[in-house]
Amino acid sequence: MSWLLIWSPNTEPDMSHYNIYKSIDDSLHFEYIAKVIHPDTVYVDNDLVDNHKYYYYITAVDSSDLVSEPSDTVSDVYEDDEPLPIGLSSFDAVLDGTIVNVRWVVEDISNIYFFELRRFVGRNETANRFWVDGFSYFFVDSLCGVSGNVLYELYAQEISGEYTKIASDSVFVKLVSSGLIFFDNKLIIRMIGKHNIVLYNMLGQRVFHKIIGDFEVVNLDFLASGVYIVVLVDKDIVLRRRIWIIN
Repeated sequence: MSWLLIWSPNTEPDMSHYNIYKSIDDSLHFEYIAKVIHPDTVYVDNDLVDNHKYYYYITAVDSSDLVSEPSDTVSDVYEDDEPLPIGLSSFDAVLDGTIVNVRWVVEDISNIYFFELRRFVGRNETANRFWVDGFSYFFVDSLCGVSGNVLYELYAQEISGEYTKIASDSVFVKLVSSGLIFFDNKLIIRMIGKHNIVLYNMLGQRVFHKIIGDFEVVNLDFLASGVYIVVLVDKDIVLRRRIWIIN
């Protein structure tokens, strides 16, 4: 089971990421547990023990690595004593590239007519809905072009007519998907956070450099025809691709 941490975004224009800290015994001994790239403001903690109290705070970090003061500390006792409904023994989603394999196990499917899987992207309250017959136990979801956080919920339509949400906890899949499309001498780039885009010619000379945001279209018509190497850089190389420009 898991806890979902959600906070308000930092509005500074040069925001980079958030650092999350957690304490397992009191409010003084915190450990760094995760980095969340801005503009995401959600984190799922799956490392929990029943009947333990946990404390959290976050800091905001800008592109110059300047760190904010810690946020207020929040705390609560984790209790996992809710029985699983109608024999649901597991429900998880595993990310593989841009594909999510959603799987579940129900001990007795004889009374189930069909399943409904609902998908929420980001903080959008409108769900995509998918229907799966009652004899199935998995769904393969394509998330090409989707960035951010994706929430799945599982429902069951029983033969008796009762319609029930059967996921004891919704599954939350964090996606940090990077995308680069080259079309008609244009680079269409979809990333999370700020990155540097650098182009090199085949002699290894840098011919273009720009800092890009979450989504950007870069027109390369000004370059001479030929083969170029595109490199997207954060602190490390994120993506490298060869393109052919024709003018």
